[in-house]
Amino acid sequence: PGKKTLGGRKDVHRVVDADGRFIQEVLSVLPVELEDDTINPQVPLVRDGEIVADLTNPAEAQARCAERRSRLQDADRTPWPTHSPAIPTVWEGVEEPLSTPVPSGGAQ
Repeated sequence: PGKKTLGGRKDVHRVVDADGRFIQEVLSVLPVELEDDTINPQVPLVRDGEIVADLTNPAEAQARCAERRSRLQDADRTPWPTHSPAIPTVWEGVEEPLSTPVPSGGAQ
């Protein structure tokens, strides 16, 4: 086990099933063609040096978190999923990064 790392900018998209539940996370370092059944879970905070997110409203973050959590499979909605990862990850446009051991509780 370990954290898979690859330096630099990355794009992330989540593939959803017919019910809108997350079934896969797609990571890429280059723009890739994605199917219509994907969403971008990233929330821009700064664009062109300007703050674009209202960081003073915790209710927005709570609502976004609740909405994203509702898209997890039923078994993965608890703090301790029955399996890991809750959303399987695939890399597009690059070979899967090497696994780097990371101590429990944080990055190196």
